[in-house]
Amino acid sequence: MANASTPADTAAETGAAPPGASTADRYPGTPRWVKMSVIVVLALALVLVIAAVATGGQHGPMRHMPAGAPSGEAMART
Repeated sequence: MANASTPADTAAETGAAPPGASTADRYPGTPRWVKMSVIVVLALALVLVIAAVATGGQHGPMRHMPAGAPSGEAMART
């Protein structure tokens, strides 16, 4: 028995977690592509928010009407 090893030694040598270890001990972490995707999505959302604030945030159906067009309230009164 020159090369007798215990199961714990074998697990340590191969990098495998022992049978009683939790999944947190074995999980290597979040992949880089997931982290980068989250960063890109957050950056785009931030750009959209900044653009909305910088342009005054004006929105709605009357934004595209000419300046002399009657408003919805004036049309409802007539």
